[in-house]
Amino acid sequence: MSHPLPCRTQFELLTYDGRLMHPVLFLQPDDPFDHLGLFRLLAAAGLALPAAWEWRGGLWPFSVTCRLELMGDPATVLVLAHERPVTAGLPPAEWAAAVLAGERALLVLLPPDHEAGDIENLAVQERRRACLAGSVEAGQREERRRGR
Repeated sequence: MSHPLPCRTQFELLTYDGRLMHPVLFLQPDDPFDHLGLFRLLAAAGLALPAAWEWRGGLWPFSVTCRLELMGDPATVLVLAHERPVTAGLPPAEWAAAVLAGERALLVLLPPDHEAGDIENLAVQERRRACLAGSVEAGQREERRRGR
């Protein structure tokens, strides 16, 4: 059973070289305690502190124990970190299509008090110590049938 994520979520598509669209899920807890719990869970799942060169080059650490799954119709995003499910919300259709086409997404955890702005600038700010980023496997969740 999954639980609602105690934070704001934002779905974006980053474009590199004017053609490659990379789906990004931003997570931003309102409460510092919720942020700390999510930070620990995602860091243990392989997400890491972002570096400026990673943002500029579109390169991020890859997590093998964190996954994004789209389930249902309309699709809901489920974050699985060490098999712990957390519901992240309903993405735009274009974002969901990009996830299914590329089978990857970028997951970014922002600090609770971060103002909206340029993500590349965020990567070089001092507050980046409260941020995590990582490329994760993503796809459609297969519906499991219950036997009777």
